[in-house]
Amino acid sequence: STPPGARVLLVSVDEGGAGEPQPRGVTPTIITGVYPGKYTVDLEKPGYRSFQKDVVVKEHVTAQVKATPRKQ
Repeated sequence: STPPGARVLLVSVDEGGAGEPQPRGVTPTIITGVYPGKYTVDLEKPGYRSFQKDVVVKEHVTAQVKATPRKQ
């Protein structure tokens, strides 16, 4: 993210709804060990609006999320 230092939460999304947010570090970061499926990536940084992006993770494919959260 620009600026860096945003808290990363990964939320699994399926037909039954959203799962519990899982903390995955601070940007910039690389998240590994994620099963294929639909997810929402949430970025939180004090003084900035929350950023959300839906991603589909496929087996053996790297998904990249770039974010520029807006100041509040």
